[in-house]
Amino acid sequence: MSLIACAISLSFQIFYTAHLVKIEDWSALMDTTHATALATAVLLIVTIVLNVITLLMYRYKMAVNSNIKMNDIYQENH
Repeated sequence: MSLIACAISLSFQIFYTAHLVKIEDWSALMDTTHATALATAVLLIVTIVLNVITLLMYRYKMAVNSNIKMNDIYQENH
Protein backbone atom coordinates (compact mmCIF):
# COMPACT_ATOMS: atom_id res chain seq x y z
CA MET A 1 0.00 0.00 0.00
CA SER A 2 2.77 2.43 0.85
CA LEU A 3 4.49 1.68 -2.46
CA ILE A 4 1.28 2.68 -4.24
CA ALA A 5 1.07 5.91 -2.25
CA CYS A 6 4.71 6.65 -3.06
CA ALA A 7 4.12 5.99 -6.77
CA ILE A 8 1.07 8.26 -6.79
CA SER A 9 3.01 11.05 -5.05
CA LEU A 10 5.87 10.79 -7.52
CA SER A 11 3.44 10.74 -10.44
CA PHE A 12 1.76 13.93 -9.25
CA GLN A 13 5.17 15.57 -8.97
CA ILE A 14 6.02 14.55 -12.54
CA PHE A 15 2.67 15.91 -13.76
CA TYR A 16 3.30 19.19 -11.94
CA THR A 17 6.76 19.50 -13.47
CA ALA A 18 5.30 18.80 -16.91
CA HIS A 19 2.72 21.51 -16.27
CA LEU A 20 5.44 24.02 -15.40
CA VAL A 21 7.29 23.15 -18.61
CA LYS A 22 4.08 23.46 -20.64
CA ILE A 23 3.37 26.96 -19.32
CA GLU A 24 7.08 27.77 -19.63
CA ASP A 25 7.49 28.84 -16.01
CA TRP A 26 11.25 28.39 -16.00
CA SER A 27 11.84 30.35 -12.81
CA ALA A 28 9.48 28.04 -10.88
CA LEU A 29 11.32 25.02 -12.28
CA MET A 30 14.70 26.46 -11.32
CA ASP A 31 13.45 27.31 -7.83
CA THR A 32 11.92 23.92 -7.08
CA THR A 33 14.04 21.36 -8.96
CA HIS A 34 16.63 20.71 -6.24
CA ALA A 35 14.09 20.52 -3.42
CA THR A 36 11.88 18.26 -5.52
CA ALA A 37 14.76 15.89 -6.28
CA LEU A 38 15.71 15.74 -2.60
CA ALA A 39 12.13 15.18 -1.44
CA THR A 40 11.65 12.48 -4.06
CA ALA A 41 14.78 10.65 -2.97
CA VAL A 42 13.83 10.85 0.71
CA LEU A 43 10.27 9.65 0.01
CA LEU A 44 11.51 6.73 -2.03
CA ILE A 45 14.20 5.70 0.48
CA VAL A 46 11.83 5.91 3.46
CA THR A 47 9.18 3.90 1.61
CA ILE A 48 11.67 1.17 0.68
CA VAL A 49 13.10 0.99 4.21
CA LEU A 50 9.65 0.77 5.80
CA ASN A 51 8.58 -1.96 3.39
CA VAL A 52 11.77 -3.96 4.03
CA ILE A 53 11.20 -3.68 7.80
CA THR A 54 7.60 -4.83 7.37
CA LEU A 55 8.70 -7.77 5.23
CA LEU A 56 11.36 -8.82 7.75
CA MET A 57 8.90 -8.59 10.64
CA TYR A 58 6.36 -10.66 8.70
CA ARG A 59 8.95 -13.34 7.89
CA TYR A 60 10.12 -13.44 11.51
CA LYS A 61 6.55 -13.77 12.76
CA MET A 62 5.86 -16.57 10.28
CA ALA A 63 9.05 -18.38 11.30
CA VAL A 64 8.19 -18.11 15.01
CA ASN A 65 4.65 -19.38 14.38
CA SER A 66 6.02 -22.23 12.29
CA ASN A 67 8.44 -23.23 15.06
CA ILE A 68 5.67 -23.16 17.66
CA LYS A 69 3.50 -25.43 15.50
CA MET A 70 6.41 -27.82 14.90
CA ASN A 71 7.10 -27.97 18.65
CA ASP A 72 3.42 -28.76 19.32
CA ILE A 73 3.47 -31.58 16.79
CA TYR A 74 6.71 -32.95 18.22
CA GLN A 75 5.36 -32.90 21.78
CA GLU A 76 2.14 -34.65 20.74
CA ASN A 77 4.10 -37.53 19.21
CA HIS A 78 6.43 -38.01 22.20
